[in-house]
Amino acid sequence: MDKVNKFTRLKQGMDKLGLPIAYHHFNEPVNPPFVVYYSPHVNNFVADNEIYMQTDYIEIELYTEGKDFELEQKVHDILTELNIIYGKYEAYIKEENLFMQTYELEI
Repeated sequence: MDKVNKFTRLKQGMDKLGLPIAYHHFNEPVNPPFVVYYSPHVNNFVADNEIYMQTDYIEIELYTEGKDFELEQKVHDILTELNIIYGKYEAYIKEENLFMQTYELEI
């Protein structure tokens, strides 16, 4: 599956949450909850002086005003449905009064 299809599939899955979603950032302020996803880096596997395989590292950030276990479970369910293995960590952004759940994955 090519890069465009992988990102499209991921975006379509996240759309099921029914939340505002953007690649990297929103151009206008949005109220939480919302989702931002982006690819901070790519890893190329090189063989015979050619890129043999490319892996995109993706971060999905879920922003909420409070801890939202149900919404986090929905993200988990979507990623599981897409057969995507992920790692997750949580941070609290004091200046914004927001919780941020970050899902790290490779596609």
